[in-house]
Amino acid sequence: METEPYNIQAKHNLCVAYVEQGYLLKAEKCLVEVAELAPHETYIAQHLQIVRSRIQQAREVGLNCFFSVITRYHKILKMHLI
Repeated sequence: METEPYNIQAKHNLCVAYVEQGYLLKAEKCLVEVAELAPHETYIAQHLQIVRSRIQQAREVGLNCFFSVITRYHKILKMHLI
């Protein structure tokens, strides 16, 4: 990649590796860079959309878990205060 910084396929493969390792934010940044280099490649835009969807799902799951913990904590506090 250092010898061919504009090798779209190699950079895209790196982005895919980030996704496979679970580094979604890193993959998103990588795919944005690739999309800027090759705006005509629809598969890159599609993969970026998929990654952004996964990021959104992860955030929703995280928020749901957070609110679940807060709700349980609130119930426990309420029981001890009564």
